[in-house]
Amino acid sequence: MKKSILILAIVSFLTFSCSKDDDSSTPEPTTEELLVSGKWYLEALGTFTLTPCDKQSYFLFADSTSLIVELFGENGATAICEQTGLSSYSYSINSSNQIVTVRNGEISILTIEAISSTNLQLSREVSG
Repeated sequence: MKKSILILAIVSFLTFSCSKDDDSSTPEPTTEELLVSGKWYLEALGTFTLTPCDKQSYFLFADSTSLIVELFGENGATAICEQTGLSSYSYSINSSNQIVTVRNGEISILTIEAISSTNLQLSREVSG
């Protein structure tokens, strides 16, 4: 009798301790959600070789319409890494997954080639 109660207790415990299989999956984050998830540091720029100082440069999509770009570079005279630019832009994302930026009336288009939680690849067509 004690053996039957023990087996019943173990089966009851296991039944209530198992996690529920949930058929609903977490949806993938949208491009917009990924963009505003943090700072995007510069790792490559075409065929240019970037220094560790250059790689401190970043894009920060502060919200769904504001972009901040902070650039760093080495001072030629002292070789000290310093901020070389800080710019704010308004932006939007069009249906072609392009980021359209506006600053002082100047429009620029960056195409999102790839985006994940850890990687953002942008391209820009240079005209003229």
